[in-house]
Amino acid sequence: MLAEDGLVPSAPGAEHPRHHSPHRAGLAQSALTAMVVGSFAVAGLDPYADLTTSMLGLGTLGIVVLQAVAAAAVLGLRLRHRLPKAHLWREIVAPVLGLAGLVASAWLVTGNFAMLTGSPDPLIA
Repeated sequence: MLAEDGLVPSAPGAEHPRHHSPHRAGLAQSALTAMVVGSFAVAGLDPYADLTTSMLGLGTLGIVVLQAVAAAAVLGLRLRHRLPKAHLWREIVAPVLGLAGLVASAWLVTGNFAMLTGSPDPLIA
């Protein structure tokens, strides 16, 4: 879908002629995973304890940021399309409160990343 929209190159999503699988994307993902795990190993970090917790922390931060973007999108849509009757709570107040809470959450997650991951290592935090 992303390649069809021109957002990413289409070559990695090319299908294998026999198996009809995205084999190039699978190889690229495997190579990226090997590089990340290898860099953690070279840095002297435990792949299980440090890699897992840091990736879970990044995933948590990513979800909070995406939810904040969705709340901002509701507000942006409301401002772009000035409809005559606005449902005050659903279209303005709730998205503003949600956006404020999610921005505060993202700030707290970022500021306390070491506590979230359980690792005081500066390479992770």
